[in-house]
Amino acid sequence: MLKIARALAMMLLIFVLIDALVLVEVNFASDQQLMLAVISVSPEESVYDIDQYFTINISIANVWNLSIWKFDLSYDDRILYTNQTMIVVDPDKWFSQNGSICDFPRVKVTHGNITLSDLLLDEEAGTTGNGTLAKVTFLVQATGNSTLHLLDTIIYDPYWALINHTLKDGSFHTPPAIMYVDPETNFHDPNAHFTINISIANVTCLNLWEATLTFDSEILKCIFVKEGPFLSDVGSTVFEVKITPGEIIMGCSLTGPVCANGSGTLTIIEFEVLRSGKCDLDLKNTKPYDTDLKPILHIAEDGSFYTSIPVASFDYDPKEIDIYKTLVNFTGSTSYDPNGIITTYSWDFGDGSPNETGPPPKYVNVTHRYMEYGTYMVKLTVTDNETKSDFKEQRIKIEKNVAIDSVELPYPHFKEVPSGSVVNITVTVVNLGTMTVNFSVILDYNGTSLPDNPKKDDFVNPIQLGEQEVYDLWGSERAGANTTRELTFMWDTTGVSDGNYTFMAIIPPLAGESDLDDNWYIAYTNATVWDALVIISGLEGDINEDGKVDWKDLLIFAMAYGCHEGEPCYVAEADFNSDEKIDWKDLLVLARNYGKQWEQP
Repeated sequence: MLKIARALAMMLLIFVLIDALVLVEVNFASDQQLMLAVISVSPEESVYDIDQYFTINISIANVWNLSIWKFDLSYDDRILYTNQTMIVVDPDKWFSQNGSICDFPRVKVTHGNITLSDLLLDEEAGTTGNGTLAKVTFLVQATGNSTLHLLDTIIYDPYWALINHTLKDGSFHTPPAIMYVDPETNFHDPNAHFTINISIANVTCLNLWEATLTFDSEILKCIFVKEGPFLSDVGSTVFEVKITPGEIIMGCSLTGPVCANGSGTLTIIEFEVLRSGKCDLDLKNTKPYDTDLKPILHIAEDGSFYTSIPVASFDYDPKEIDIYKTLVNFTGSTSYDPNGIITTYSWDFGDGSPNETGPPPKYVNVTHRYMEYGTYMVKLTVTDNETKSDFKEQRIKIEKNVAIDSVELPYPHFKEVPSGSVVNITVTVVNLGTMTVNFSVILDYNGTSLPDNPKKDDFVNPIQLGEQEVYDLWGSERAGANTTRELTFMWDTTGVSDGNYTFMAIIPPLAGESDLDDNWYIAYTNATVWDALVIISGLEGDINEDGKVDWKDLLIFAMAYGCHEGEPCYVAEADFNSDEKIDWKDLLVLARNYGKQWEQP
């Protein structure tokens, strides 16, 4: 009994499993029936050039029990060509796998339209799943775009029930227009002349174009630019060009509502090779337009240029060099050979020391120490695997050279001040050398009358006004705000005798400084009455500073009388007691000196 019970239980389990599998299959089939069938063109996008053939598939997916199908495919027959022999229905025998099909013609081609159809004969079950209904081959006969559009689609099951479905069209276009440098790669050596074309391909209805070509003006020089035949073969044109070093701006247009199609040369450019090197021939700002002045979709392709001769290039660091102490690093890693490799680097440091010569990588970067101040021409020569060579020179200056740039008062030309006044004098110094330096500046004055363009020896019996130290003034090689410095000297004239005074600033020579002519500066004026910068005098009231107190000063004073500092009528020169107002106290000063005149001692 136990064995019989176990056998019955096993049979029941098998029936349950079979029933479950049937349910799974039914559910799957039911889900598939619920999915919407899709008729589509594949590939979705086709890109081919003129005179090329290409094939598309019209496929169906997720279909259930398909027995009859029919659809139209429209296209632009100005761009694409096909005929009945270039079309195959049911190419993979997918649709007819379970039955026979009719043998009447199932393809009809008219202008820009294809009608395709097929059906299964006397079959109770249609075809289910995914498959290819037809293949269509086209020949590209013109540039342009075309939609591959499915329409009037009908699909039935064996009982003539419509099957719901969706559509996915395809598209075709020829490659976008290309404006390009032709040839793309250009190889010539120095002093040679060569030409390139700016060309266009795959364009439809070009009426107007603009473009800019840039290049390295140190390597190439544009000799001439002339119009190509692509537009002029169609009709009369206007061609314009602007040539500057490193750039050519050009454009051309047809004068009437006509256009050019296909491919051709837009412009022809001749170059001269100035020196060895490589550079891009960069085509940019390309703008092709049709007869309606609509932009034409396109791409731009650059060109390149190079020589067979290597290019020597180097730099050094630091830029601020002192003798003995500074180890200068020279690097030639920016040197290159456009079509090969550099095999030898040779360094001449310009100071008479032996050259350092050898292969990379050891001699790409070298060091050197200079032992004397001076100017040195450093030369790097590189040689490539074809024994061709190039060199680069750079001047290295190692010197101390400081200078007085100017000596100025905070007012123009000269100033008459009462004894006891404080006069500010600004001395500007500059570092014309190559290294940061510390030094001192001495400012002297004297009362000697000076000739025009005075020399240092004309400044006799100087009296030292002051001395100031200057620290960390950068060399001109570094450049920047700290290359110059302003120093302010304050001159208290208390006890200074009446007279005319000029000033001379001096920088004592620095160790190693050879140019001393700019270490001194005399400040003076060519004024009509005085040649001094500062006049110390008891003469007050000379508002217009013409050396006398007269009716001209009285007239200025009268116009300013009663005015306070900050008011438009206030005249600082008339405020003799500097109390920020012009009143009776100032009038007394003017009255006391009225009629007096300055006399040079």
